Amino acid sequence: MPTLKFTIKSVEFQYIGSEDEITNFISHFIDETMTIQATRAMVQPTGRTRKTVAEEAKSQITIELPLHSEKEVMEYVVSKPQFSHDLFEVQEHFYGRKFTSRKDGVKMYHKTLRQLKMIRKKIEEQYAGQFKVLKGEQRGQKRFVFERSPTQKATLFPTQQ
Repeated sequence: MPTLKFTIKSVEFQYIGSEDEITNFISHFIDETMTIQATRAMVQPTGRTRKTVAEEAKSQITIELPLHSEKEVMEYVVSKPQFSHDLFEVQEHFYGRKFTSRKDGVKMYHKTLRQLKMIRKKIEEQYAGQFKVLKGEQRGQKRFVFERSPTQKATLFPTQQ
């Protein structure tokens, strides 16, 4: 389940619930019309504040979900033709959403990225081949496709239906 962590005057609070519950919880405290005292870091050269209170609060939210087991993720990747996958596709399959490295879900983005790296390494060892990196559909996205070494049999990949 997602976890919302926040600190008020050095007291740390933690709220555990679904994304909808956390969003609802936050909406009770945040209003687009609220004003805050802008710090130097929040002010652009024009003197306008960069973010509304809601945007600032949302940028402080961390979403943490339990990782799926390595076995589950490995079975998913191996079930794909030529073990073809990308990070966002795996996140979408297991968590129902994409995490990014710059917005909400930064920790989950990096956790799933590390987990996939380890899984690719195990697949390369187990199936005697290497993943080739292809350009993804989105800018900066990498798609991984498995290529077996020439000495392996042609029956390496699961049959496509």
